[in-house]
Amino acid sequence: MGFAYVDLIPPAILLDNVGITREGFARLLNKTHCSWMKRYEEQDPWNSYDPNDRDIHNYHKSLEGLASILGLRSSKRFIEFQKAHYDEHRLLVRPPFMLPAREGADYKFEVIVHEKNVVEIPEIIETLSWCKLEPGDVWEEVQMGHDKGIVTSVIEERFIGKEKQDDDEDEEDNTYPQYDYKLEIKPFYGVFREEKFKTRKELYKKWPQFHPAVQYDWAKESGSFHVMFADNCFLWRQERTRYYLDEKTFDRISPSFRTSLIFGYTDLIVTAEAIRHGAWKLLSYRGDIHIPAFLRDFQDSKVRHARAVWDAYTSLYAKSKAMTITDFLRLRV
Repeated sequence: MGFAYVDLIPPAILLDNVGITREGFARLLNKTHCSWMKRYEEQDPWNSYDPNDRDIHNYHKSLEGLASILGLRSSKRFIEFQKAHYDEHRLLVRPPFMLPAREGADYKFEVIVHEKNVVEIPEIIETLSWCKLEPGDVWEEVQMGHDKGIVTSVIEERFIGKEKQDDDEDEEDNTYPQYDYKLEIKPFYGVFREEKFKTRKELYKKWPQFHPAVQYDWAKESGSFHVMFADNCFLWRQERTRYYLDEKTFDRISPSFRTSLIFGYTDLIVTAEAIRHGAWKLLSYRGDIHIPAFLRDFQDSKVRHARAVWDAYTSLYAKSKAMTITDFLRLRV
């Protein structure tokens, strides 16, 4: 029979919205709902869903969520933006990074900017180290009462680790500190600036690098959706900035999950119909028990489902018999 499944929402959207833009794709994903943990009864409305259910599929995270669903990598521009650089002291200055607002905050987004490193006057410390140190090294194994710093002089060094034996598999054991040091270091600390934004518009105006349209490589032409039990079966393609369900999908999928334990064509159709009618109850825990009632209440979906069953099984039969397209069409008359 087939049943609706939450992983099939993206390919189902492409099935019914041929050549959709990425913005349109993201908007339609945002309108969908599911309930992973909540079970509904026959008397519950078809549009029932749990608003507290976590969005583990990124369906409600705009273009950023869509980029994750499509498996897009970071763009060259964003990779370049995220490169750290070294200051005059050979210390790392990290790139800006964005954080979501803390719960209860009066802003939505926060960008942390590493402005510079401040190097202080030298001091002498006694400390343990997991690795051998030399002048010029940056010591960051900060322990109680010490600051990280640039090593200017190794005053005393004592090896306290395990001597390597010929039959040792590992070159050294880094589980415990290897050296006991008395060092002269120049302590340093980073100076950071926090920028807070109440809206995405404000954020992207100041930091366009964080906009998903810039952050991700949207030039990717094809890929597959992550579908449990059917990875690399439901495929998408992009042509001239518009998205399609790749026709190769129909050669890879089975008639239905019930026949092969791999999600298939009738499952895709039922998912598309659940989305079309806003019947989120089908996309809930044990939502498959409501499918007979759904096909009873929505006659147009019943007709499409029956056609899908006929299409799936006649196609499977034709493949098993190595039929030509002409023979297949005669079979369907």
